[in-house]
Amino acid sequence: MIAAGQNSRSIATELGVSVLTVRKHRSNLLAKTGARNAAQLTSYAVEHGFRRARRLVRVEPAI
Repeated sequence: MIAAGQNSRSIATELGVSVLTVRKHRSNLLAKTGARNAAQLTSYAVEHGFRRARRLVRVEPAI
């Protein structure tokens, strides 16, 4: 959910927990992984097999 760019409020709503709970879990994940932000946390997750990287597809503009 973090990797998908969801904010704490939308994650909390989807999981049925409080926003403070989501923020605390996010903070714990950052501390345990040494990541400084959501981008680094996502990179950590991909590198350690917690999340598969999406294949980027380039779309050419229509002429």
